[in-house]
Amino acid sequence: KKDKLNIDTYVRDTLSELLKDYLFVGGMPAAVAEYIKSKNPTKVRAIHRSIVRTYQDDFPKYASRNNLKNIFL
Repeated sequence: KKDKLNIDTYVRDTLSELLKDYLFVGGMPAAVAEYIKSKNPTKVRAIHRSIVRTYQDDFPKYASRNNLKNIFL
């Protein structure tokens, strides 16, 4: 019984850590590739910021002038 509890705890802890990694890294290919390569959260976060900036740069291409003021609150 004790061995089963140890295994259950190990599996739960391992899956919890993997879930945290997944939630942080997300699914963008560049972020995933950087995480696999470096396991460096600072580098991954820099990629996230770059992706967000790219999206923000595209907003004016697709939104009307009236909607832009609401996008960049």
